[in-house]
Amino acid sequence: MRGFGIPSDQFDKYKTSVHAKALYEKQDLSAPTCNDCHGNHGATPPGITSVANVCGQCHARQAELFQTSPHKAAFDQRQFGECIKCHLLYTSPTPRD
Repeated sequence: MRGFGIPSDQFDKYKTSVHAKALYEKQDLSAPTCNDCHGNHGATPPGITSVANVCGQCHARQAELFQTSPHKAAFDQRQFGECIKCHLLYTSPTPRD
């Protein structure tokens, strides 16, 4: 994969994520895996603007709260991606951290 400029460490990053911990440690079969965000076919990386839409599929309440928060206008003005500016894709801590 590296020969094609495609990162090959995503699964290692996923294994340390809050989603993987829910799946592997808590046996939560509803925890998202790779294909939940990237799809089954043509696993293309989401663009910075589509990440929030993907996250919002499961985190609908959080997405709704962000849309009505004071942060929204500032993020739009600076063209920040909504979720990933503060929450890393694979290594986000738990909400309690």
